[in-house]
Amino acid sequence: MKGKHTLKTGIFFRLTAFCLISVLLILSFAACGGFSAVPEVTDSKTAMADAADLGKAYSEPIIKYVPVLRNSLDSSETAELLFYDDMPNVPYISVEAFYDQFYLVKTDLTDGMTCSVDGNKYTLTNIAGNYAVFDIDADTVYTDSLEDFTYTAYTLQILMSGSVDEDCPFVKEDITYDPEDPVPITLNLFEYGIDLRGDGTNVYAPLATVCDIFSTVETYHVVYSGKKIYTSDYSDTFVPTPALSSDPDYIADVKADHPADLADFTYRELCFNIDYFYGRPGQEWVHDDLQTMKIDELLSAKYPEIKEKLLSTDFKTFYEGLMHLIHGILFDGGHTTLMISDLFYEDLDLTVEILKQMKDLDYAQSFIEIVTTKVDDILICSETQNNAYGDDYYIERGDTAMIRFDYFVVDHDGWRAFYAGTGERPLNLIHDDMETYDTVGAVLSGLERAKKNPAIKNVIIDLTCNGGGENSAMSSIEWLMTGEGKMRFINILTGRSMTFNDHFDMNFDGKFDENDVSPYTDYNYGVLTGNYAFSCANSLPWFMHEHGAMILGQKSHGGTCSIRIASVAGVEFSCSAASNRIVSNSGESMDFGCPLDADLTVEGENPYANFFDMELLSEKMNEYFNAG
Repeated sequence: MKGKHTLKTGIFFRLTAFCLISVLLILSFAACGGFSAVPEVTDSKTAMADAADLGKAYSEPIIKYVPVLRNSLDSSETAELLFYDDMPNVPYISVEAFYDQFYLVKTDLTDGMTCSVDGNKYTLTNIAGNYAVFDIDADTVYTDSLEDFTYTAYTLQILMSGSVDEDCPFVKEDITYDPEDPVPITLNLFEYGIDLRGDGTNVYAPLATVCDIFSTVETYHVVYSGKKIYTSDYSDTFVPTPALSSDPDYIADVKADHPADLADFTYRELCFNIDYFYGRPGQEWVHDDLQTMKIDELLSAKYPEIKEKLLSTDFKTFYEGLMHLIHGILFDGGHTTLMISDLFYEDLDLTVEILKQMKDLDYAQSFIEIVTTKVDDILICSETQNNAYGDDYYIERGDTAMIRFDYFVVDHDGWRAFYAGTGERPLNLIHDDMETYDTVGAVLSGLERAKKNPAIKNVIIDLTCNGGGENSAMSSIEWLMTGEGKMRFINILTGRSMTFNDHFDMNFDGKFDENDVSPYTDYNYGVLTGNYAFSCANSLPWFMHEHGAMILGQKSHGGTCSIRIASVAGVEFSCSAASNRIVSNSGESMDFGCPLDADLTVEGENPYANFFDMELLSEKMNEYFNAG
């Protein structure tokens, strides 16, 4: 199911804006100074410890009805938020009401959660019987399976009815676990000074906390800007909600300064978010530190200037801290990024100003390299690729064929229509129209073209300019080539492994059975990669490498986690990745790029000059497979 562990990349889908930022940076760097640090924090007492002393004394809340905007600005929908006098600027919401209002998407259900009360323990149970106990005395949330509890009702219905998503009707996904039984987990909100509250009927938590807990790998998310709530009917794309992007009030609301209680809470909530839900994939600057330290401990000990900024009541200062955190010490190649936020692009002057102050910092070099060197590289590679393919997505010469696609994207509407008998099988490679682009159809059509030529014995999948996308497309392509589509996750909170096994409906009869046999498994496969290849475009080479395929070109950029989308003080960011990271067959990290069998780069202005030389590729492939 695409929503359950969708691999999206937060950088590469916005290349135009990226190029603009790159130009601005290059023009501006020479005239700018370095990062001016604030005075070192010497008090060892953390914000969390201070906040934990709040106690339970609070007044009856003030109830406000806040506008909810989904796919347009024209909406009469509201959400009931509660404000208490001890934190007058921090909104609370009923956890059950939140789920029922925002997580029943794409269903006709009116209730998705039920609540039972035993003293000061509130047990919420979803439609599949998964539960969590909210203890308002201990300020903890206990569940025997966090992922099962936080699924949208739509996903639960899919799981309960056979694991076939109507948006991707060509693939069925089965899941196996090790250990088989769920591993319980307790979220300790008290440690972060986050206070659960109840009224004998409902349990209430800060809206931001509820959003964090339920914003999992399904990528469905809810954003509160301070005055409005933004969401969508169903989120299966790695972009902000439509209403948020079109609301002229959004940027102004988010950029308002933070009252002291909100600034303090925002920092604590951000620490909770990162400690529990950041997947620690491997590339981040502080990866080793995060194995033994919580983020507040790390910031207090080694990066006090970032902590001070994050605690600021001044929005600009806070946002600077957020940039140093997300695009500095936590940056992992592109999954953890602020580049999905409209603020990143709507105020380019602010973005560039902060990046200029980061340019000489050691921990920022990974991101700075991407906004400078890698943007130039991809433009050269893309031009070389376009010249080789012309207007096609397929090349063949002699005994070798190559199929190009630059995104892992599924045309959901097209596949639904095809299975309903009202449309053709998707095949649309218009690169500037993401709504009609389909990767599965492209690869399948390319394999069909190769099959018509009996001379073809080698097939290369070209991912040199591919920034990632949906895993349902990736696993389906793996299945077409090998008869197997698998992804393996490790949950960093529980140590439990989760393997997704995909089955492709090869004859498109809507049945997943022994009649689905790929006719394309007998080719010698290769994968052409480059340093732009990220996320799914890094995972697929790894999986094909494990199947014995040849990996050619340039080492992929990395990125192997699914992502979750969250927000802090209304600023959206993506994060690797709901506590999960993908691992290889042997359990090792795949986050640093797939091993190469043949490096094709050359010295000079165009390091990719040989990448699309079909005679050279055929020679390399035949040498590799004849030697094996």
